[in-house]
Amino acid sequence: DLLVNIDGQQLSEEESGRQAFYQVSALYQLPKFPEEIVAVEEDDLQAEEYDEKDEEEPRSVFEEIALARFLFPEDEYRGIVMFALYNIYHKSYILSTMKLRLNSMAAMTIFPQAIFFTFLERMWMQR
Repeated sequence: DLLVNIDGQQLSEEESGRQAFYQVSALYQLPKFPEEIVAVEEDDLQAEEYDEKDEEEPRSVFEEIALARFLFPEDEYRGIVMFALYNIYHKSYILSTMKLRLNSMAAMTIFPQAIFFTFLERMWMQR
């Protein structure tokens, strides 16, 4: 209902994305900015728990949007905002779910130069 209301306001792409950022973050009580996250360094026990579970520290919606805009600069802003909101809500952060490795297909689609380096690596191994 909230997203339908935002879409029905005839706002620009940037403004509707901004509205979704603030309103959906407030609705689901998601941390909008890094300052809203309790620092993990303040609680060593909590930091150890993240290390044991091999999880990333919590991230804000703003940080997730920044990473998405860097990785997918051609995508529309509203889509990036919704993608970031979804990731933060489900704690499936961009780089932790992608598992970027040089030989993975994800890395090759995101970083085309990885194809070249993989080729060089294979040629070197065959020597």
